[in-house]
Amino acid sequence: MTPSRWPVATTTRRSTRTTTLTTTTSKSANALSAVLPFDPVPSPRPRVAVRGKFPTVYMPTDYMDWKKAVAAYVQDAGLSAPEGLFEAPVALDLVCHVERPKTSKLLYPKPDADNYAKSVMDAFNDSGRLWKDDCQVHDLRVRKRWAEGEPGVSFTLTYET
Repeated sequence: MTPSRWPVATTTRRSTRTTTLTTTTSKSANALSAVLPFDPVPSPRPRVAVRGKFPTVYMPTDYMDWKKAVAAYVQDAGLSAPEGLFEAPVALDLVCHVERPKTSKLLYPKPDADNYAKSVMDAFNDSGRLWKDDCQVHDLRVRKRWAEGEPGVSFTLTYET
């Protein structure tokens, strides 16, 4: 286990906060585990804007910024696929720890778990370090829960040989 400290700036619609978190990563022969110290963000639907006579499809800016930040974090933390397994089938286990709103009576976070998984997998694609493409994920487990401490996404990637 290798602990490292990362300054993290997280942005929500209400506020911006900067926190220094301790992140623990572990890497075994065919598995990689880490915690992404970012508020989990569900993948939104694409937006359409008409500019002149032509429609343009785009993703919201805050989502694209989140993906870039996670991809940069993966690269800066030195996370990568084990030698020779970059194109191997992958099992992904995600746990999304979502910050509880002050006035929520829900037992668990509202956005769909698959939307959280989609955003994390898209960020991993953009990093270019953990796999060639998210189509390699053949086994996916996603859990969402209210964060008891700092929000974030913990994941384990298991590479099949």
